[in-house]
Amino acid sequence: MKALVRLCLLLLGSTLVPVGAHAVSLSLVPATITASGAFSVDLVVAGLGGSGPPSLGAFDVKIGFDSSFLDFTGASFGAVLGAVPLEAIAGTTTGIGLVDVAEISLLAPAALDALQSADSFTLATLSFDVLPGPVTSGTLGFGATTLSDAFGTALAVTSATGATVSVSPAVPEPAAFVVFAVGFAIASRARRGAR
Repeated sequence: MKALVRLCLLLLGSTLVPVGAHAVSLSLVPATITASGAFSVDLVVAGLGGSGPPSLGAFDVKIGFDSSFLDFTGASFGAVLGAVPLEAIAGTTTGIGLVDVAEISLLAPAALDALQSADSFTLATLSFDVLPGPVTSGTLGFGATTLSDAFGTALAVTSATGATVSVSPAVPEPAAFVVFAVGFAIASRARRGAR
């Protein structure tokens, strides 16, 4: 699947002339995450202008993370490049500390213009789990990125903003507190009875 997406990007991007009129940016939203278990982060693109050319036709984005601290659990793709699998091909590839998300649209440029009417939109939602261990914070950062418009022309990314992840302290469960309180009351009563 990944090879097919790369081949399509290569074929569509044969005219690699960056479009300089737009300040295209990528970001992970929210930029600051405090979690103790599972959490999600959105991959957002902005700066394409909305409701007109250039519309995004394909993307291939690598996101790095600390695998001793986080575990990638999955991705869901937005509908701005078309519905997967009928109108778009999408996939993820994972490695140690790296997730690669890619999607290519099969729609005509006019259809993409209609789907991408906002200046910023979510390309994919990535899900992670915080792993137990000594690491209490880390980052999600961008690696290599490839974006192309509906005609296969490369789009230059002018900025990419990652996210910071922090572990929230575990909150004791109420049941554990009740057990502790009952044990303390019994110990206090036993102490009074012994006098």
